[in-house]
Amino acid sequence: MFWIRFCFGDIMQDSMRVEAQPKNAIYSIVSSHQTVYPEGVRPVTQNLLQDGFQTGAFDRLSSQNQELLTRYFGTSLSAKKATGGLASTTARLRIVRAITSLRDGLPEDVRQKYLDKEVLRLKETPSTRTGWYHKPETVRTLKRKAKERATLEYRKKQSLTTKGFMTKEVTDKISKTARERMTKRRRDKIGRSLKGPRNRYQYTSDKAREASMARWHPTDLTVEQRTSDPLAGAIFNLNYINGEDFPKEIRAYFEANPKTHLEWMPILALARRLPFLRYQEGQLWYITVALDGKETKKPLTVDLLRLDPDNAIRFGLLSKKAIEKALEIRIRSTSLFSQSPDTILFQAKP
Repeated sequence: MFWIRFCFGDIMQDSMRVEAQPKNAIYSIVSSHQTVYPEGVRPVTQNLLQDGFQTGAFDRLSSQNQELLTRYFGTSLSAKKATGGLASTTARLRIVRAITSLRDGLPEDVRQKYLDKEVLRLKETPSTRTGWYHKPETVRTLKRKAKERATLEYRKKQSLTTKGFMTKEVTDKISKTARERMTKRRRDKIGRSLKGPRNRYQYTSDKAREASMARWHPTDLTVEQRTSDPLAGAIFNLNYINGEDFPKEIRAYFEANPKTHLEWMPILALARRLPFLRYQEGQLWYITVALDGKETKKPLTVDLLRLDPDNAIRFGLLSKKAIEKALEIRIRSTSLFSQSPDTILFQAKP
């Protein structure tokens, strides 16, 4: 429906709170023309990435796959963290699909070197690299023995041992700390005893819907309002981004880093030379593309939104929170292969 393209520019620390770059990250040794990968990246993966860079297959990947492969194989991040907190199985599947896309984009003669399943394996786990590793059978045996050990008599014995350390001085100290922390404000926040029965103020379906819309984002249009009139939602977003209420740290970062930008574009916008929206230099731009690929950039206005219902509809369905989140992610994203274009990257020796 609507996708976001990240274009890597010079990422600099600014007043915006930016995630710290992992300490164990890829880097280039220009003097010896070597690329040093983080621990756990397999030699076959290093060869695949190097061939992808040299043949242009990496550049032909989607921006999402480029970002994913860069963050995962270029840092010490786990699969879950590299994908933004997805479930472990889903995260690993996303990375495997990105590797497959890179392999399929290689020339036929180069692709023949990576037909083995070994290339689809992810980084070696820290436990494997350090030697502390248990086979699945061993793990199941340890769990079974622990379960057999935790009998009722064993638990009672542990309970009595714990209570033996709970002298009167310790219990008095715990009670005193609890009384000091339980202020009226805290009771009102976490307790329901002073407000009557638990279901006394139970929401009806209408009130629950209103509360859900309020949580969707305060002082924002509701989903129904944006769906019924997307143009009004797009104008609302335009005025919000150009107004005083827009986060100053986001605007300041993009003004200080003019090469960094975020784009909202319809499906197949690049292939069909369709216009799209871009946030750059602290403001919204309306981008049109000529047949020769040359871009024309104009400040986004209400009149342009009215003349382009396609972009207005897609942009109008975005909430304020979604726009802020996308820009914050763009600021936090970094290109770990952001050396000068004339720097030659070579694979580190295994």
